[in-house]
Amino acid sequence: MDYKKMKIALDRANERVDKCEEEILEMEMKNNAIDEALSYQSKKSDSLENDNKIFLARIEELEIMMIARNHEIVTAKQQLVQITAVNKDLSESVQNLNIKLAKATHDRNERGVIIKYLQDLVDGRPTHARG
Repeated sequence: MDYKKMKIALDRANERVDKCEEEILEMEMKNNAIDEALSYQSKKSDSLENDNKIFLARIEELEIMMIARNHEIVTAKQQLVQITAVNKDLSESVQNLNIKLAKATHDRNERGVIIKYLQDLVDGRPTHARG
């Protein structure tokens, strides 16, 4: 009888061992799934970090380009101011010359030809020298 009780106890112990082994296998599968998920998240995080570095580098490039473009705009504005000043001075000089020529020239036709020549010169139109 002791043998039968021992056999029953052994069978029950074996059942518990089998059940524990099944639980261990389930836990290992869950652990593997968690490891895979963590690995995937780590790779995704690395990829996002790399994308972020690329994005930041591109932003820096664009900032440098914007600074250069702003410098070009400032330079162009300065040149425009200088050209405008030169044009104004030239226009005033031509007007003064027109007045002097008008006073010095009594012949109306000759005066008109000279004034037209100077006005064409100021306006940037082709001029034909008259002799």
